[in-house]
Amino acid sequence: MKTKKCIVNEQKIESTKKEVDVIDREYYIKKLIEKEKENKNNIVVEIYGGCLSAVHNLPKDFEYTLIDWDCLKENMDDDEFQEIVQHIIDEEGETNADS
Repeated sequence: MKTKKCIVNEQKIESTKKEVDVIDREYYIKKLIEKEKENKNNIVVEIYGGCLSAVHNLPKDFEYTLIDWDCLKENMDDDEFQEIVQHIIDEEGETNADS
């Protein structure tokens, strides 16, 4: 069996800024989240893949509401939508009856 002689150049390969950004994006997103969580007055909401992933710095006895426009407008039939907003429909009816 013949072997081929290879000469290897040991020159350091430089990554472009864009390559570094793409390669390290997940690392830096995690760092960004940690940095944002440092300010305890900042409620940090993580969305991953279109889904709520985590809520950080939410004070005790506080709640949050996440409204997903895409789900409400496109992915829900009329009955489901009406069930979710029924209290608003009822309040508007009461307000109009009082007028």
